[in-house]
Order: sequence, then C-alpha cells, then structure tokens
Amino acid sequence: MSTLETNLVQPSTGTTLTLGASGDSISIPSGATIANSGTATGFGTNAPGFHANRSSGQGMLDNTSTLIAFNAETYDSNSAYDTGTGKFTVPSGEGGKYFVYVSCVISSNAGGNDINTADVILKKNGSYAAAASWDTNGYGDKLMLEINVTLDLSASDYLEVYVTMDSATGSNCTVGGNSWDTSYFGAFKLQGV
Repeated sequence: MSTLETNLVQPSTGTTLTLGASGDSISIPSGATIANSGTATGFGTNAPGFHANRSSGQGMLDNTSTLIAFNAETYDSNSAYDTGTGKFTVPSGEGGKYFVYVSCVISSNAGGNDINTADVILKKNGSYAAAASWDTNGYGDKLMLEINVTLDLSASDYLEVYVTMDSATGSNCTVGGNSWDTSYFGAFKLQGV
C-alpha cells in the first residue's frame, strides 16, 4: 500500500470524482472529520419521515372509537402520509425500525369535569400496536395523551390513530383545535439498527 499526500483532488473533466470501485471499502479513521459544504447524498437519513397535526378541532361522538385525520403536514419526506385518510403507509423498500409518536389533546364539548376515560390507540394494519389511556373518573374537561414507541414496519404496512372518550354526561368531544391545543402524529425511520 502506498500513501498519496495532497491538499486537493479533483476530476480532470470537472464532473465526477470516484473513490474506489464496487466492492471496495473506504475507511475514515478515528479522529478524522468529514466536512461537507455541498449536497450530501447516499448517506443515512431518518427518512422516510413525516409530521402532521390537526389544524382545527375534529369532533367525535361520546364513547365511539374515531379515526383521527391529522390534516396538516409540517413535512413528509416520501409523501407517505395521507392528510385525508390519516394513514401513514411505509413506502416500497423502506421497511425497518421506526420511531412513532402521537399526541392528542382531547376536550369535552360540555366543559366542566365530565370526562370519565379517554384512550388514544395507534393501529398497525388495523390492529392494536400501542395505546395511552386516562381514567379521570369525571374530573377532567381537557387532557393530553401521548404515545412514543419503536415499531418494526415492512413496506406497505400502515399506521392510524384512533381516539375514544367516555363522558359522564354523554357529551361529544373534540381532538385538537387551536394553536395551544396541538394534536400531532409523526414517524421516522431509524438508521443503523
């Protein structure tokens, strides 16, 4: 093995510089730093990923499991979340471990302390994957439930969020609402696991 010492390497044609050939390994030793000022491609990212929220409140009936459609996206790297259906579908070739998070602010439409119980359920392919529950025994009119979980997902698996609230007075409720009642749903693929 020989050592090449220089301060600049660039292609003679001004297009692409190739290091190594197929099957080779390029080693960056401990203590070395790669500084990038251009566009980095082919490196690990936390994509696919998305974050969506409710831009306004979604009403639901008392004691009824309701699919929540988070109708506004902050980002969606692979266009894999559907704001109309509330469904995130793993893109082709993107199976792996995903960190999934949900936060739902649930408010009683009646006001006062009439929420008995509330549940937020994350479903994978229509079946239970994770949940958060609250039992206030009639002492709440607004609460926030959160889910943070890592899931193994395969291409075409899909995730949805359902909410159920039981009111002591039979009142309906609202999920999300205004800027301080933020309800959101997101996920991103974990790299290196």
